[in-house]
Amino acid sequence: MLTSVFIRCVLHFWALPLCFAAVYNNLDDLPSKAYDFVIVGGGTAGNVVANRLTETPETSVLVLEAGGT
Repeated sequence: MLTSVFIRCVLHFWALPLCFAAVYNNLDDLPSKAYDFVIVGGGTAGNVVANRLTETPETSVLVLEAGGT
């Protein structure tokens, strides 16, 4: 039991540095004006699709989310 919890924690924190996200409130703040894919809606499915698309490091993906307004 304790071993499986430890393994899950190690795997979770090992993958943490591989994730990157930023929130931009202004279009001019975006680091690029061209993206390979634009995903509208960052819900559960949108974020999974973005994650799969970025498995290739050369691919750039922009996820647009309205968020809580």
